[in-house]
Amino acid sequence: MNRRAEVLHEQWVQEGSPGLGDLPDWAQAAHHVLLARRAAPDGLSPRKAQILGLVRAGKNRQQIADSTGLSPNTVKSHIDSLCARFKARNMRELREVVE
Repeated sequence: MNRRAEVLHEQWVQEGSPGLGDLPDWAQAAHHVLLARRAAPDGLSPRKAQILGLVRAGKNRQQIADSTGLSPNTVKSHIDSLCARFKARNMRELREVVE
């Protein structure tokens, strides 16, 4: 994503992300990727940052799989890795730690 798009996204977030629920799944996923990149610790892959953003947004494993095109098992693997990294026992704790 280019710098101009990132600046526009930041302005939109500051306005409260109006209409986020009306966007298609792919656009919501892109939104969460940008939020995750901004908040992600160094060394987090873009895919893990995307999944972390969707976890922060309250999505469950199946919803994450559907919006990313990954299999539920792959999503589970990424979430398990994120839980280990953030010392969380489950998705609920992971969400609390990263919010």
